[in-house]
Amino acid sequence: MKFGPSRRRRLNKMKDRIIGKIILSGLLENTSPFLIGNGEGDQIDIQIVKNSEGKAYIPATSFAGAVRHHMEKFIPKENKIFECVFGSENNGVYQSHLVVDDLISDNAVISSRDGVAIDSEKNIVKTDEKGYGMKYDYEIVEPGAEFKVNLETTIREGADKEGTIRLLRTIVEELEKENILIGGKTTSGFGKLKLHDARIIGFDFTNRAHVSAWLNDDFSSIPPVDLSTIEPFSREANDLIVEATFSLESSLIIGLSIGDPGAPDKVNMKSGGKNVIPGTSIKGVIRHRAEKIINTLSDNPKCCESIINGLFGYVDEKSKSKMKGRITVDECYPKNVEDFVQNRIKIDRFTSGTIESALFNSAPLWDSNSNSRLEIRSVVNDFNDHEAGLLLFVLKDLWNGDLAIGGEKAVGRGCIRGISAVIHAGSEKFELTQEGTGIKITGNAGKLEEYAHALSEKCTGGDNNA
Repeated sequence: MKFGPSRRRRLNKMKDRIIGKIILSGLLENTSPFLIGNGEGDQIDIQIVKNSEGKAYIPATSFAGAVRHHMEKFIPKENKIFECVFGSENNGVYQSHLVVDDLISDNAVISSRDGVAIDSEKNIVKTDEKGYGMKYDYEIVEPGAEFKVNLETTIREGADKEGTIRLLRTIVEELEKENILIGGKTTSGFGKLKLHDARIIGFDFTNRAHVSAWLNDDFSSIPPVDLSTIEPFSREANDLIVEATFSLESSLIIGLSIGDPGAPDKVNMKSGGKNVIPGTSIKGVIRHRAEKIINTLSDNPKCCESIINGLFGYVDEKSKSKMKGRITVDECYPKNVEDFVQNRIKIDRFTSGTIESALFNSAPLWDSNSNSRLEIRSVVNDFNDHEAGLLLFVLKDLWNGDLAIGGEKAVGRGCIRGISAVIHAGSEKFELTQEGTGIKITGNAGKLEEYAHALSEKCTGGDNNA
């Protein structure tokens, strides 16, 4: 039997008719600061995006884009399940079936931070054409803000409903593990979200009771999917994860002036009321020492540029090219530390005497009862052996107190000592523990030697330009 064009279009629409909806709901909490800016403000370089009521929010486009990008690690974009949920332009244009609302917070706390551009060769602040230091500031949403989230997926006839539920189950697991990041500076520990009270509810529009519940927004009458029975998608990750615990050997300060006449001139930075060592500071220290290690092993500048750019990313303003780094360093919240005010005076370099009225003070962090703890976590996605070797050398310098963190290093601040570390390198696992004057290694110590040797080969072999 043959049908005319209009009849064929009606039949095709019948094949694509909507037969159900799947809703993923829960409460999102940012466990680290996040930055989603709306451009330059009058008094600050980057302002947090806010709605008409002045409330901070996560735009639906930002959240959906972050989820889609992360799910590409689990399912190919050409997969039918992926195309049905997120849309596709591969086999014809398919509109996304995922609907997400803006995520608005009623309890978000907004603060600001300063940043400076560092000249890696001179280890000083970069300057612009006029000789001014390249300082900038930006707003952040402090950890602890809560956002109600609802992801609505339309199920059409012929779609893989079970596969869609499995995809949503994977999103739940990744959000619960804080693996989906949003906004800017995610490689410096920003943008972590944790999902609480996750529920997935499926509406079957061939069932009258489900249709009635949907039309009346009655989600309580439909039992949620038992998430424990759904196996999420998995991926084979070749990531290097270093989780190291240190003690504070001396004092430490990430300087911040709060502008209070009664307060010290400089205090340690805080986030959410807690002392914090920003991921930007730790990553900057790691990068600078990594450059020094490579330049010690190799006399070829291109070798250092290749390894550092591949690991930390780069921005070339002349060629307008850039690449995002593959290393992420989380923020560190020191435990069992106290801040004590220390008074100091400025010295005249010519007379070696004190400068009149040049008294200043700062309140660095000090060890409390010899029980201070600093937990530093870094992740390298899709790592190479020589990159693992490089980070092992940096870890050694941090561990032995040879690499300081923070400001006022010239007066001995910022030294830390290694206590323990857990290293995951793909399928390999290593544990390092300080015992007396030595380090106990659990795992294949020979493999760690291979990583160090791979870095030496990279720097001294014929593959310096790769």
